[in-house]
Amino acid sequence: MAGLLLTDLIDVELLQKIQDEFSKYTGMAALTTDADGNPLTEGSAFTDFCMKYTRQSELGYKRCVASDKNAAVMALESGEPVVYVCHAGLADFASPIMLGDRLLGCFLGGQVRISSKIDEEALKETAEELGTSVIKVRRVLITEGLWSSPTSQKIMELWEQNLSTKEIAERIHYTEK
Repeated sequence: MAGLLLTDLIDVELLQKIQDEFSKYTGMAALTTDADGNPLTEGSAFTDFCMKYTRQSELGYKRCVASDKNAAVMALESGEPVVYVCHAGLADFASPIMLGDRLLGCFLGGQVRISSKIDEEALKETAEELGTSVIKVRRVLITEGLWSSPTSQKIMELWEQNLSTKEIAERIHYTEK
């Protein structure tokens, strides 16, 4: 089992389909990573803020990958989904994909604002780091919409209870020797 990768057990196309369906029904962005936080799938329903501003910038992309990796570590350490705020100030969750006690990957979802208040100082800093204007970043953040924390929590719980690693594990049909 040493050296076993999530992609050894399940096709990326199936991971993409599960993730796309999650995004379709919840409206949340989603991404599946390997155990190191590196993307295995294409992002589903990513927000304009994340795609046009954050991930298009070299620095922003590096911070997103680091945030994804940190989320995978938090999920592994807790052994269950975790909710966190990414480097750009959006709420996300990470749900570990485990085989026994081994982390194979992580399902990440979110990219939602759960507070109507925008931290102007953080906004200015983010815009400068990404090489764009504060006005553009604020406009995009405002148009992304606002989610309530309870709604986001319920969606995360739905994922964990009804799909999550259970769904993936059933599709793997893997038996440890």
